[in-house]
Amino acid sequence: MTAMDSLKHLLWLSQTLDPQTAWQVYTHFGSASEAYYGDRRDYRLLPFLQARQIALLEDKSLRRAEEILADCQEQGIQIVTIQDAVYPPALRDIDDPPLVLYLRGQALNLNAPFVVAMAGTRHASPYGKKLAHSFAFDLSRGGLLVVTGVVTGCDENALLGALQAGQPVGAVVAGGVDIPYYNTDACRRLYEDIATYGFLLSESPPGTRPTGQLFRARNRILTGMADCVICVEGDLSSGAVQVAYLALEQGKEVFAPPANIGVPSATGTNELLRAGYVSVLLDKEDIFDLARQRFAAVGRLPELPEAIRAQRMAGEAEELSARPPKQRTEAQEVRPAPQEEDEKISQPEKTAQKKVDSSPVSDYIDVNALRDRCSETEFQCCTVLANGPATADEVAVGCGLPVVAVNSALTILCIKGLVTEGTDSRFSLAAQVAF
Repeated sequence: MTAMDSLKHLLWLSQTLDPQTAWQVYTHFGSASEAYYGDRRDYRLLPFLQARQIALLEDKSLRRAEEILADCQEQGIQIVTIQDAVYPPALRDIDDPPLVLYLRGQALNLNAPFVVAMAGTRHASPYGKKLAHSFAFDLSRGGLLVVTGVVTGCDENALLGALQAGQPVGAVVAGGVDIPYYNTDACRRLYEDIATYGFLLSESPPGTRPTGQLFRARNRILTGMADCVICVEGDLSSGAVQVAYLALEQGKEVFAPPANIGVPSATGTNELLRAGYVSVLLDKEDIFDLARQRFAAVGRLPELPEAIRAQRMAGEAEELSARPPKQRTEAQEVRPAPQEEDEKISQPEKTAQKKVDSSPVSDYIDVNALRDRCSETEFQCCTVLANGPATADEVAVGCGLPVVAVNSALTILCIKGLVTEGTDSRFSLAAQVAF
């Protein structure tokens, strides 16, 4: 029997039954192919199968499997099966692991040495959003893989934090990896960025809409592939708290940061802390301590975020001191770029050398000074936008670069606060620019 026949049989079984029953059938027969070639007598020996499910297994058509294979090939979506080496190792240990996963992005990232799943309410408070972004940024910069969903609120801010850190990031989605959860340009760009710098993962085949019943099945994958789970914020009925309970059932260590008493969006996480079900998360060091404990025997972990930040600050200070005096005159002070998302770029005093918009809401950015703090693609985008607002396609034409690369660069520039996106999907520099 060929490998392709085995893959078709795995697709057949995963599409014929619900995930839990499909896993039970798979383990009973030892392979999807053996299950495929079974007959009614074989199926009736399994006490967990109902008559309706037996009838489904008797349908041996592989048409749906072939359609899925064609869709994946056309869209460049990878199929990862439970038999593959790149299948997330921790996911194999849950009660009902998915037989088949669909992936956009880099499959090798599925085998990261330490995975942190993050969950939080879509109705997050500013505090919760800031925490999600901060945790994801620092954990990613420290060498850990952050995985989360892609809904608005905590999930979205965690993804943006990890992307800003410049490290791989993972998103586990309820629908197909080709169907953005929100039908907006921003969400579609976010999907593209995740696929470019990390991976999108789903149990659902391409074309599947993210309906409500798929989220619990999605959640078991999110928590199952993780070494620990952070429940950032959620009320008593939120999906984030359900993720925490599911992770506890799987034997995962769950953390939650405390929030102010009476904040509606955090009543669930505060209750988890009060009941002692989860560990208090006061600092990213709590997660790094756990990672060091798990992997102390396999070598040294990457440097911690605090050390990385100290090195970056020292490097920038050295770079500024080494610049020729003519680049730092009394009329124009050179300022280092902000290191955090919520820091604002200072507005220098007006000088005789350069005329700057004196509006109190307008910041000053010297595009040439950004060269050392942006990637080459980001700098080219800024140069094009210095001529006025433009769509992503127009920026791509101006840069002479692929749209996918420009979309990613524009997203990072928006995160850094250097570019803004208008309601007309046109991008603008976030400040008056001078060359």
